[in-house]
Amino acid sequence: MNIEKYLEDINSCRFCFMCRHLSATAQATGSEAYTPRGCALIADSIRMDKKALDNADFIQTIFRADLSGACRKNCNGQYDANKRLVDEIGLKVALRQDIVAAGKAPAEVVALAGKMKKMSVKVAGKGSVLYYEQGCVQATAPEVIKAFQKAVKDAATITGPDGLALHVMSYEKDALAQRKAFVDAVKASGAKTLVVSTPAAYWWLKPVVKSAKVVLSSEYLLGLKPKKGKTVKAAFIESDFLNKYPETRSDAPRKLFAALGYALEDFGTTEEESYTCGEGSVVTGFLYPELAAKMAARVAHLAEKFGVKTLAVASPYTKAVLAKALPGVKVVTPEEAFAR
Repeated sequence: MNIEKYLEDINSCRFCFMCRHLSATAQATGSEAYTPRGCALIADSIRMDKKALDNADFIQTIFRADLSGACRKNCNGQYDANKRLVDEIGLKVALRQDIVAAGKAPAEVVALAGKMKKMSVKVAGKGSVLYYEQGCVQATAPEVIKAFQKAVKDAATITGPDGLALHVMSYEKDALAQRKAFVDAVKASGAKTLVVSTPAAYWWLKPVVKSAKVVLSSEYLLGLKPKKGKTVKAAFIESDFLNKYPETRSDAPRKLFAALGYALEDFGTTEEESYTCGEGSVVTGFLYPELAAKMAARVAHLAEKFGVKTLAVASPYTKAVLAKALPGVKVVTPEEAFAR
């Protein structure tokens, strides 16, 4: 079983409750089952008795648990990308892989994975800059794509799956095949720069795309020397992938907002938490919209408590979820801030 590779993590996390307050899913639902300790105990139960893979509650808990990295970043085990010490995200993904391999994946996961497998990559236009029109952004926050294209009118575009959604759902063979097809399409396009709006795609593609430089849209727009506009006071919600994943930490969104005249304050009660509403799990908003709504309701409560009128967010995913939950708050991405 894949979880056997994470025995050290199981043994470390199942007896530790120090980061339970950092699990976004646990905070939103009030259930400690979603914490690293809860997931490690589930993993240990399955490791000792494979019949536990039939437990529907176990399965739902693992697929609903967030992958924000908040616990991993702040763990005393000092997670390091090159020398894994405590990797609660890796353990959760391994658990999902074992569940999928056993044919026990939830029906909603099977259905979404089936749709994703049928999609293909397409490139339109020619040029040195290739912009990734990610499907999830097209479906939930198309204004982000329009804002970027308003600023950069001559970029070619690439659409279709990059394999990340299948990866977090633990269809790993299919995920890697999709990512290879995407990487090959980038190379065939002849582009020298691949621009992505979602930090998730940045994390997933940056290590494997060698024919072009992978940059965040905020990083690319910074290079266009943005003009500072009227000062806007805003609370800033960082991306999990840019703040809590050590491989791709970046302050490009924050820098772009500042360059455009935004006076930013960190959102929430502590920098340790994740307020992205499930961004790390990539497809939470599609698979479990009611769970994403609960996360958003918690953010809405804090926004009201601190009198937030404008939210600057680093991720289109977070914007899509929060825009529904905070009708009285303006939620803006780096691309939209640039386009104003």
